[in-house]
Amino acid sequence: MPDANNVQSDSPQEPLLVEDAQTAEIADHSNQGDVKEFIDIEREHTPGTETHSTTWGTIKSLIFPIYGPSSLFGFADGIVLPVIPLLARRIGCSERVVGVVAAARSIGLLLGDIPAGVLFSRLGGRGTMMWGFFGIFVGAIISAFMAIPVFLIMALIFSGFSEALVSVSRGSLIRNLVKSQFRGRAVSILGGINRVTRAVGPLIGGAISHVYGPWYSFLGRALCGLLGFLLVWRTVKAVRAVDTESGSHKGKHLHGLKHTFWTYRHQYLTGGLSAFLLMFIRMVRNVVLPLKGDDLGFSHMHIGTAFAVGYSVDALLFGPVGIAMDRYGRKSVGIPAFLIISVGLLCIPLVHSFTGLVAVSVVMGFGNGLSSGLNVTMGTDLSPKDVGTGEFMGGWHLLCDLGSLCGPLFMGFVAHATSLDTGAVMSSAVGFSGLVWYLFCVPETLHSDDDVQIVKQKTSKT
Repeated sequence: MPDANNVQSDSPQEPLLVEDAQTAEIADHSNQGDVKEFIDIEREHTPGTETHSTTWGTIKSLIFPIYGPSSLFGFADGIVLPVIPLLARRIGCSERVVGVVAAARSIGLLLGDIPAGVLFSRLGGRGTMMWGFFGIFVGAIISAFMAIPVFLIMALIFSGFSEALVSVSRGSLIRNLVKSQFRGRAVSILGGINRVTRAVGPLIGGAISHVYGPWYSFLGRALCGLLGFLLVWRTVKAVRAVDTESGSHKGKHLHGLKHTFWTYRHQYLTGGLSAFLLMFIRMVRNVVLPLKGDDLGFSHMHIGTAFAVGYSVDALLFGPVGIAMDRYGRKSVGIPAFLIISVGLLCIPLVHSFTGLVAVSVVMGFGNGLSSGLNVTMGTDLSPKDVGTGEFMGGWHLLCDLGSLCGPLFMGFVAHATSLDTGAVMSSAVGFSGLVWYLFCVPETLHSDDDVQIVKQKTSKT
């Protein structure tokens, strides 16, 4: 085994993404010429300062590779969030087609999750995120000039595919960089960044749409995609020392997708199903609020303001939620999140004024804030480390994005067949079903890293 100090001195230009209190244990396992490095990370702490130094060091190590690009990623999403269904109505789509347009990005995410996991295994986090941001830029440019529903749907599907590259690579990197006992806080900060940018994004997107038209909001999204590409290209270089190792397992080291799904089928059927249902009601919220505001005759500016207020409440909770997940478990925030979002959807038929629309937006924003980073944290808790991480997270995001797809589609078809209020009530029933499943069928995933490794070891022996 080579000396760790010698390894570090040989490659000073590409330091490992670990905090100052960490030392990397490098193991050389040769098998027919294949070398597997970066087996584990061990943290050494000064007595009495372990929690503070480790948490802060973890956060610092994620600023450029994770938090910076995520800020642009969230803003690119938020700026068009209330505009997509309104644009669909502007170009003459029926309620059913509006649901399809609203779900188009989710279709793209669904199609991109598995390829994104494989691409992460081949290119690593840096290369995968760069391609993702470039695709967001191109898809937004196309969407800005598509006034025909079919072409708009195709452009949004391409945008969603590109978003999958960013999301999967980001989650896979977090799994390999952050231990379970600090992961809730690290991921909740990521969720908080998404919520802050998506609180500002709808406000600006609604204003742009009100003054210039909804097409111009997509130009703002294109700018965010371009800036994200440049940020990853210029700053995310230290990641290569980690993600190349975690993503370079080829041949027999690269888990097949079928093998990954079968090995971790229990994780997918329990936690994955709850993630699916949570994303279902989250995405219904994003569709029903702007359509309800439009039915009541509010301007795009007012609808964007209602969105922004709800997302502002959402963004305030990421800090306490992260601490709660790491101290009391993931279910301590997941259970009330399911309950509150479902109650908010149930209140949609009672909304008859702008004040009521803002109130419901705040209620569902509070529930959504309680789930800040929950799905990503559960997924990284249950995923294998090093080998198969990208493939597992691709499958996990597949389930989440299935929920994102089914929510708007369900809402659109029910609203077309009956009414918008009926669709909201039926969606709340799905949310209450998810609450029951999560409460009784999903185990606590805090400190589950050892359990996942045991599953992997048992499988490798068979």
